[in-house]
Amino acid sequence: MIALAPLLAAEFDSWPKLIAAGAITITAAIIGPVVAWALRRYRRLEHERDSLRRELHEMELQLQQMRNRTDPAREQLEDDLKESQYEKERLEKLFQRVNQKLRLAQQMKGLTWTAPPTGSPARFVPLRERRMPVVAVLNLKGGVGKTTLTANLGAAYARGGWRVLLVDLDLQASLTSLYLPGEQIQQFSDTKRLVQDYFEKCTGGGEVRFADYVHSSSEERASIIGSADTLAYVELNLTVHWLLRPEKKDVRLLLRELLHEAKLASRFDLVLIDCPPLLNVSCVNALAAADYVLIPVMPSKLVTDRVPAMIAWLQMLRQSLNADLKIIGVVANRTQRSTGPTAEERNLWAAILDQSHNAWGERVRLCATMIPQRVEVRNAENDRRPLNPGDEAFTFFQQLAVELSEQLPQASHPANRRTTSGAPS
Repeated sequence: MIALAPLLAAEFDSWPKLIAAGAITITAAIIGPVVAWALRRYRRLEHERDSLRRELHEMELQLQQMRNRTDPAREQLEDDLKESQYEKERLEKLFQRVNQKLRLAQQMKGLTWTAPPTGSPARFVPLRERRMPVVAVLNLKGGVGKTTLTANLGAAYARGGWRVLLVDLDLQASLTSLYLPGEQIQQFSDTKRLVQDYFEKCTGGGEVRFADYVHSSSEERASIIGSADTLAYVELNLTVHWLLRPEKKDVRLLLRELLHEAKLASRFDLVLIDCPPLLNVSCVNALAAADYVLIPVMPSKLVTDRVPAMIAWLQMLRQSLNADLKIIGVVANRTQRSTGPTAEERNLWAAILDQSHNAWGERVRLCATMIPQRVEVRNAENDRRPLNPGDEAFTFFQQLAVELSEQLPQASHPANRRTTSGAPS
């Protein structure tokens, strides 16, 4: 190294220059990579800064978009709240009107149903044109055997060659269960083919076909328009509809539209309606469509005392809603013995005759046939069927069917209808 000094000295003018050159070389060797790393780091930071700026800008745009979306949503929510408040106030007023109407209807004790028809009421087709009698089986006292009478009277007519249509308007739907198996009733309920579905579709303005609601039964020549316990809910809706908007659709005449249809009248010889034991939409529908009322009565004073009041109400309904309505007879049901009435039953029967005449304004016929209380009837109902032809109790219903047939116009009897030219007009 010492030997090289002169040479180095010759290369450089002086040692300071040599030292400076060495320092620069060393510094460049050390600092160069650091500077390069710093530059790379700086550029990376610049890139990250720019990326963050872009992300922040995008987030600001998204936030603005969210604000733009949130404001209409909030406005929509506020509008919905206002609409809900308006609907709440409207419903409160509606409920007040309903309560007022229901209280008024209760105070009138059924007279509200006797109001004259409103809107464009369905025409009552006279029996001489239709020739298919409609008989409503009615008593506003429960437990008198209306369903039993309707079911077995229908079976007696069907087995006598009549084409019978049964209509179940009782909220318990017992008549339906005597003529249709449970699984079929459930099927018709699921597919909305029961009488309550007919009522709803009519009030809703839908197109109605009677074939959708008329079903074949286990009894040959007997068909049925069945019901289920959901009829009670439809009853409530129809009642509210009638009380609030009687001018729109007269819900009392829905069944008349169906039963007075010419095509239906050509299919059947007789209609029997099992009515509920109370004044409701179904009951009034039956009476507005019926030609006759059959009144089953148990021979007890508690039951017979209420018959004149019911007949007086029928008289008011006849004057306003169905001038063609007649009482085909009052029949004693569930009498104590089959050999004839007891002395007490005869006294009650005589009292009904006088009181009913005064309430109806004309003679009310008491049926000569009386239906005794028999265990066969209860057994048949437990088996969910009408009486069999071989049952001794069935002969009483057959006798009653013959007796009532004599009160019907001869032109309505099946033999006369089928020997004339064509179906009823």
